[in-house]
Amino acid sequence: MKAPEFPATEHERQRSLDKLNITDTPPEERFDRLTRIAKNLFEVPISLVSIVDKDRQWFKSRQGLDACETPRDVSFCGHAILGEDVFCVPDALEDPRFYDNPLVTDAPHIRFYAGAPLSVANGQKVGTLCIIDTVPRTLSPKEFQALRDLADCVQQELTQALLIETTAELTARESHLRAVLDTVIDGIFSIDEKGVIKTVNPSTVKLFGYEEDEMVGHNVNMLMPEPYRSKHDAYIHEYLKTGRAKIIGNSRELVGQRKNGSTFPLELSIAEMEQSGQRTFVGVTRDISERKAAERLKVEFVSTVSHELRTPLTSIKGALGLIRSGVIGTLPDKLGAMLDIAYSNSDRLTRLINDILDIEKIAAGRMPFNNTAMRLPPFIHQAIAVNQDYAATLDVQFTFTDELPDISVHADPDRLMQVMSNLMSNAAKFSPKGAAVNIALRMVEGRIRVSVSDQGPGIDKKFQHKIFEKFTQADSSDKRQKGGTGLGLSIAKAIIEQLGGEIGYETEKGVGTTFYFDLPLAPNNISNNRSTALKNNTRHILICEDDPDIAALIQLMLHNDGFVADIARDAKQAKHLLSQTRYSAMTLDLDLPDQNGVSLIRELRDNEKTRELPIIVISATANEGKLELNGDTVGIIDWMQKPIDQTRFFQGLKRAMRDTANHVPQILHIEDDPDVAQVVAALVDDMAEITSVGNLSEARTLLGDKIFDLIILDLMLPDGDGQQLLPFLKKTRNSATPTIIFSVQDTTKETIDAIYASLVKSRTSNETLRAVIRTAIDANARTKANGEGMPNPG
Repeated sequence: MKAPEFPATEHERQRSLDKLNITDTPPEERFDRLTRIAKNLFEVPISLVSIVDKDRQWFKSRQGLDACETPRDVSFCGHAILGEDVFCVPDALEDPRFYDNPLVTDAPHIRFYAGAPLSVANGQKVGTLCIIDTVPRTLSPKEFQALRDLADCVQQELTQALLIETTAELTARESHLRAVLDTVIDGIFSIDEKGVIKTVNPSTVKLFGYEEDEMVGHNVNMLMPEPYRSKHDAYIHEYLKTGRAKIIGNSRELVGQRKNGSTFPLELSIAEMEQSGQRTFVGVTRDISERKAAERLKVEFVSTVSHELRTPLTSIKGALGLIRSGVIGTLPDKLGAMLDIAYSNSDRLTRLINDILDIEKIAAGRMPFNNTAMRLPPFIHQAIAVNQDYAATLDVQFTFTDELPDISVHADPDRLMQVMSNLMSNAAKFSPKGAAVNIALRMVEGRIRVSVSDQGPGIDKKFQHKIFEKFTQADSSDKRQKGGTGLGLSIAKAIIEQLGGEIGYETEKGVGTTFYFDLPLAPNNISNNRSTALKNNTRHILICEDDPDIAALIQLMLHNDGFVADIARDAKQAKHLLSQTRYSAMTLDLDLPDQNGVSLIRELRDNEKTRELPIIVISATANEGKLELNGDTVGIIDWMQKPIDQTRFFQGLKRAMRDTANHVPQILHIEDDPDVAQVVAALVDDMAEITSVGNLSEARTLLGDKIFDLIILDLMLPDGDGQQLLPFLKKTRNSATPTIIFSVQDTTKETIDAIYASLVKSRTSNETLRAVIRTAIDANARTKANGEGMPNPG
């Protein structure tokens, strides 16, 4: 016996059979009528409508047979469904496939079989109409055709059943879909390629105030105010022509117009589909008036919180910082310790407020970014300087591995500094005492990678999957030994992604963790404006030192205090730099590899360009050099032995700065909070005279009467927005005076283009504010000397 093979499309055939829902159903007269006709027409004892299932053949209709099913592996019908034509076995005992088949050797003792396959709409054969006899016989061509015709009638009944069931199912689905469309709160409509409305649901009627028949058949631009109305048809035409989509496939916030002419904010999503060869666009829209109102209230609340918390915190932190720096003299140890605690916690509270407000801005998509081309190596040095004091309290130091000495990115320096400070402070916080945190800069797959690596305990596996989520901390124990809000990495991730980059980490338990971010290269190098500005900067220092560690230390000290510094490794390089750049002062090691430092001093004094250059000698042989010059020490500010006395070093630099300029810069500070004004005045006491006013009216009067070297402006003033002053400045003698925004508010891109710098109070340390003020004053002095316009920080 040969069991029937399975068709190559058995899986699809079985799916088609399942869709019929016919197996194991009761007998039906429409099928029984056809098997009776076949039995009588062909004068056979058995006639069947056989359905070939997975492992059986089941009889939907049977004449002359008691069994309702038999196994598929002994079935004749299993063979019949493998072909297209009627399958006929004249004598089963003479056929090698069937002579020992149990259906032949036992009841029902099949000798003759003829079966016509039954196909459904997709061509799959699900069974047969078959006739069986207990004696051998053959069929004439007319009988073959008659059996095929009867089988076609069975097929029609099967297809009709499927059609009836499918129609019922579609009707039910349509009713369900219509119920959904009629009750959903969103407005749903469809339009054709010309923008003509085809259908609308009740929510669309309610949303726009038109009746259904007032919209259907009309252009959808009737639901839009200008300028959307005029542009809509052109947009559809452009999309159909080019395939470039602006709205289709996306969700956007737009403005809708009701029948009564009123407008409202809405959110619109449009999808495209094809029906009968015609394109149809389906729009889903929702009134977002309440959401917008809530967002406005939220913005107003955040603005109030920002001002009412940040402003007093700025005063508190600034005043504490000044006292700790010794501005009122030496403090008792106990008082100093208490001040340290107060300062640390004011700083902690400031960071908490900043983080919470930043998270809110990120969620609302309102975090401002002012991207510009920026060189990364100097930026990394600045980040190290900003975070070094915190690391020192933990007995941790930063190192920098720079594989890209002249690489640039297009980013917001303030936001990027926020990311760096978070990564660096985290690394320092989780590092053991005496360890080093390495910052590295290199190229990875065509992008710039900045990485921060610590030697800490690594990140536990249970925290790794959620490390960038809000309020997540690896140290979440009750003791909270490491402190922090758990918001920093979430904010860092959002910032880096806004800058077009990616952030990630690598960690190994007990070895350490590296956090990194990748940024795209800037399209162009940094503008030459900054290089030119540096060459003429009146606070530009040349370091002539052959020891790379000492040179880096001096450069870091200078960067921390707002100076720009270049390094020369020998006398030849120093003379080359001096020929190219005008420096404010120079530090000099006497033990240079290519020339004695004393002879270099004499050479510089003989050169008219460098004759008056202030020099601070920093050398292990400073005393010997002083004796060798034999009193000829004109322009030598100080002779310092190594190691460097930092206090004495900066005292010398200040003397050099005073020697190069006698003008006392004049600053106008427009600030309504007297505490903040007092702190800023104390910060700049040694570099400028400051005049403070509390409103715009007083500021306008002073600006009309006097020329200032710098204006420091708060934006939230009692008689108006500080930005109102910027157009007024252009009409006064202070039109070229640089302006620094110092406020609790972030500054818009338009305002930044019109000012020198923008600083947020709660994010700006005393040192940063002082450095920016000093740089602005120096830049203004240089601009006046050269007869140029308002300086730009570059």
